[in-house]
Amino acid sequence: MLAHPLPATRNYGAQALAVQNINCVNDLIKMLDSDNVNARYGACQALRVAGFNSKNAVERLGKIMFESDDLAFRLYAIDALTGDDLKMGLAKAAKPVIPDLLKLAVSRSDDDPRRLLQRKLGFSLFYKGKIMGTTGLISYHGVEGLEQSLLIPAIKELLTVDDGRSRSTVTQVYSMLNAADLKLLWDDIYLSVKIIAPSGIMIARGVRLKGLELMQQHNFKEGVELAIVILKENRWGGEKRLAAILPILAEYGGSAKAALPILIELKEHGLKPYSKKKRKAFGQLDLLNNTIKAIETGKPHPLDSMR
Repeated sequence: MLAHPLPATRNYGAQALAVQNINCVNDLIKMLDSDNVNARYGACQALRVAGFNSKNAVERLGKIMFESDDLAFRLYAIDALTGDDLKMGLAKAAKPVIPDLLKLAVSRSDDDPRRLLQRKLGFSLFYKGKIMGTTGLISYHGVEGLEQSLLIPAIKELLTVDDGRSRSTVTQVYSMLNAADLKLLWDDIYLSVKIIAPSGIMIARGVRLKGLELMQQHNFKEGVELAIVILKENRWGGEKRLAAILPILAEYGGSAKAALPILIELKEHGLKPYSKKKRKAFGQLDLLNNTIKAIETGKPHPLDSMR
């Protein structure tokens, strides 16, 4: 079944190994070198759910994945290394392969114009949650020991992928970075807030809002400027953006007076897409009033610039 042409059939074979707790990792490692491309894919699918944290499997996958020019194999191999079952998969043993994944993140190919590889790597390195069935290796293992020369270029690249959800996932690493790391990334963080991802826009606000939070924490004036830009956008989902942006502006206090005109207009007249009905439904009128009060009564303090 693992060598079947249909991915779903290969997946059934892989799940059978996991459900029956069958450890045949050595055989699966050998399958990675098969002449049958479907067998190579199937071996990856099986190692994802029945890899038993094999260091040998991680090492072999990392080597083949990095050297292969088969995009599909690379995607399957990354999946194998980052499954969310920490007991049965490979993620707990996959820390040594993180540097290779960071190197892959900055490699582009004419065969991958939409950068599906980078999209996958965004989740595989930084995702933290259960929905995607993925363990973000850096979110799990941390950044300790990773070379800045590998980590920073990868973050820069992944903050520009087309998919909004993948971009947003990258923000999980922000809290792990030191001042020297962030200094190299501020321009990229700024652009990731200013320019919305062209696809996956349902989740695209995540990277923008996390960027605004980071700017506020570092007392940057650009956080206020970009918050105003986002509030003025006439797009669906405005009520959720508003609910996230208001507390950020409130933290600026009197230093966010530039935002008062749009906040007062929102309160008195409403702006698309902030209908009065939606603002009331999301409980935002009180939040809006409190934010305006915090800005009007707050003592202004000097803001720094990130650029």
